[in-house]
Amino acid sequence: MKYMLRTLILSLLFVFSAVAAVSAQRADADTAYQRSGKGASEIVSDGGGQSFVSAYKSSDFKPKGYRVQLIAESGQGSQDRAQATRSAYLSRYKNEHKAYLIFDAPNFKVRVGDFQTKFEAAILWKKLQAEFPNSYVVEDDIHVIQKK
Repeated sequence: MKYMLRTLILSLLFVFSAVAAVSAQRADADTAYQRSGKGASEIVSDGGGQSFVSAYKSSDFKPKGYRVQLIAESGQGSQDRAQATRSAYLSRYKNEHKAYLIFDAPNFKVRVGDFQTKFEAAILWKKLQAEFPNSYVVEDDIHVIQKK
């Protein structure tokens, strides 16, 4: 009986102290919230953010995107075939999208467009599929035109 009474008293003491501690924390938080009222914040900067932005703009960072690869040739005459493919695209589609002649040893590749999404590249790929049946969409570093 003594053991049960002692356990009950200790349990009640523990519960009351836990409730008191939690309510004291809540009162402190309410007081701090009420004191904040109408205040002003001032942001002080040492200019490090501006130098970071400048460094980012001047870097050679090229974002990932998608292009349509028309051809990838290697071997004798591959550069001429790739150049002919690029010329065929440019004569037919003029200034619609930029065409890039890329040498990625041992291949010469012709890639078209600078798309940020695969969906946009797939639209062009579908349009070019009849004329360039071996074309497909590839992930590549792209040139992003900055809007002003």
